[in-house]
Amino acid sequence: MTIYAANTDVPVDRSQLQIKRELQRYGADSFMFCEEPARAMIQFRYQGRSVRFIIEFPDRNSPRFTKSAKQKRPRDEAFAFRAWEQACRQKWRALHLFVKAALEAAHGGIVTFDDVFLPFLVLPNDRTVGEHLRPMIDKAVKQGLMPRLQIGAPEPAAGALSKEATES
Repeated sequence: MTIYAANTDVPVDRSQLQIKRELQRYGADSFMFCEEPARAMIQFRYQGRSVRFIIEFPDRNSPRFTKSAKQKRPRDEAFAFRAWEQACRQKWRALHLFVKAALEAAHGGIVTFDDVFLPFLVLPNDRTVGEHLRPMIDKAVKQGLMPRLQIGAPEPAAGALSKEATES
């Protein structure tokens, strides 16, 4: 499988600027970019809704970067760092592609903004919809029961079926 932009030489700051420009072109405002060693975040506001993306960076000390692929010999530190930086640049290019395609799909009438960005919308408790729903969805799949999808609704008692599940 080929990974999009695996060999990109586009610097991270240029990808961030291109993402911001795409968002501005479609009417987003109030931008924030943050980075720490293991991850980065971009957040913006669009028509009163906050949207947040978290990019998880690969482990800089992973054998993927520190050892040669075939012989598993240690790589030079500078080489390993460049390989890690390449992987981080790739993540930013992929995010740029996603944001650009999602905005175009939303503004072209293929999907709504909420449909495409739903998992990344920030709720009043500062968590995204995806962060809020992912545990409930995992639990529902494992148990074979429909969860209560109302945000802020109490979890059903263990083994209890939701009204939707009993009606189907």
